[in-house]
Amino acid sequence: MENKEFDGFVMPEARKLPVFLLLDVSTSMGRDSKMDELNRSVREMIDTFRKEQLVQVEICVSIITFGTEVKVHTELAPAKDINYTDMTAKGMTYMGRALDVAYDMIEDRTKVPKNAYRPIVVLVSDGAPNDDHWEDKLIKFTTTGRSSKCDRWSLAIGKDADVSMMKRFLDHPEKEVCFVEDAANIHKFFRFLSSTTIQRSKSANPNQVINEFFTMQDPIDLDFN
Repeated sequence: MENKEFDGFVMPEARKLPVFLLLDVSTSMGRDSKMDELNRSVREMIDTFRKEQLVQVEICVSIITFGTEVKVHTELAPAKDINYTDMTAKGMTYMGRALDVAYDMIEDRTKVPKNAYRPIVVLVSDGAPNDDHWEDKLIKFTTTGRSSKCDRWSLAIGKDADVSMMKRFLDHPEKEVCFVEDAANIHKFFRFLSSTTIQRSKSANPNQVINEFFTMQDPIDLDFN
């Protein structure tokens, strides 16, 4: 860890707490205001992280979007440095490719250094993957490399979301897929995510996974302000 010196005092360089958002931007996300609400929720989350005054931990965010095209919408960067631009919905649901992109980023120690805290990876979708070999890519992401050690969360939006697949993404006996019936409640999940991430960043050991702070008795019910 690098240090900065100010008038004879040495301040430790903040360690990164990476947050990776894997977000569905397929055509179906453009219906029923889902994409509008997702954009608002992500923007609010980044603003919340930006306002936190943390010394030892720097919350960083990367956004990987998947429709027919998979791309890094936002490179991993401190929340305070992100100039967020809205996502648009188009195409299929090539989730497997997004998992590959995220896997490579997490493995890259120039992006996620060795001393970074355990990353948080969040999968959000209203459907099911329809690219080839997505199951193999999911197994690779959850069982090998550094990504297998990440703290993973998933949000299913609406009745067409593949909840069983998202449960496999979690690969954790004590975690359940969070679910919202309609777009109006997407922000509740992101506020929960923001709150728990900040609590992790302020804890004595930010490497503790989030379920050690919260036991969600009914993870499907996100009915809070």
